[in-house]
Amino acid sequence: DGSANMVSKARENAERFGLTDVRLEEAEWTSLSSTFTNEKFDAIVCLGNAFTHLFDDTERRIAMKQIYGLLNEGGVAIIDHRNYDAILDNGFTSKHQSYYLGDTVDIRPESVSEDGVRFRYSYSDGSVHHLTLCPIRQDYVTSLLSDTGFQEVNRYGDFEADYDTYDPDFIVQVAKK
Repeated sequence: DGSANMVSKARENAERFGLTDVRLEEAEWTSLSSTFTNEKFDAIVCLGNAFTHLFDDTERRIAMKQIYGLLNEGGVAIIDHRNYDAILDNGFTSKHQSYYLGDTVDIRPESVSEDGVRFRYSYSDGSVHHLTLCPIRQDYVTSLLSDTGFQEVNRYGDFEADYDTYDPDFIVQVAKK
């Protein structure tokens, strides 16, 4: 993860579940090969709408090349993101199925534009957090994966292979090297 706080939280969670042989690293997507100099992976997973933290197209392309370069032949990259096509074209709706945060938080956009979506996270304890993310569209991510060299890219809407473009809350893209 690119955040020391997130790495610390992951370490805390691993210890809580008795996982002692887990390597956790703080690393930026645009320089992954500097952190993992002699390593290859079968899978690299980018969940929680995380890839949309990158606002610059050049940085996204560099990051994707870094991910591709760290994968073994036949390895997969898994990228999930909100359904920004639906948010940008039709406004925000939700099935309230937050797979990562559970039902203790309500997430809604406060402002929406092609340049960014500012989400408001309202927690059951009354706390509020804001996060602005880049609204990357489904076809853009698929093209980015293909342009990087991935041979096979499959998309899933809320984990279903067959879906209407605007129906799911989240899109998962699985790309094979």
